[in-house]
Amino acid sequence: MLRSIIRPQPLFRSLVRSYSAAAHADSATHSTPQPNVVRHLYYIQRTKDGAGSLPVYSEIRNTKYYLQIRNIQGNISTLAQDLQRELFPAGSPEAEYLKVNIRRNRHIDIHGGRWRQQVTDWLQAKGL
Repeated sequence: MLRSIIRPQPLFRSLVRSYSAAAHADSATHSTPQPNVVRHLYYIQRTKDGAGSLPVYSEIRNTKYYLQIRNIQGNISTLAQDLQRELFPAGSPEAEYLKVNIRRNRHIDIHGGRWRQQVTDWLQAKGL
């Protein structure tokens, strides 16, 4: 008696195939807007921990505050010039105290104040 029952064809598979084919055809006709890619002469590689944050570190040496930007690839002198020129408005007290030095091991040292958040925000605004 059980052999006489006819099993229906799985409707779910045919629906999935037709839906995915329609979605593929629709995506081919409509192009998605591509994000604007910002190109610079330098790039800062994110940290390898789970957060993937920018490698901006603060230190205190001889009662002075220093910032260090690590993992810089590309033209490091252009990044140092952009930091010096664009981080603070020209003529401001912060711009007068800001000193940017390039280290031999592809790092940048920033002397003069507690500006970690400003530097991180500036780097993110640049798309790095």
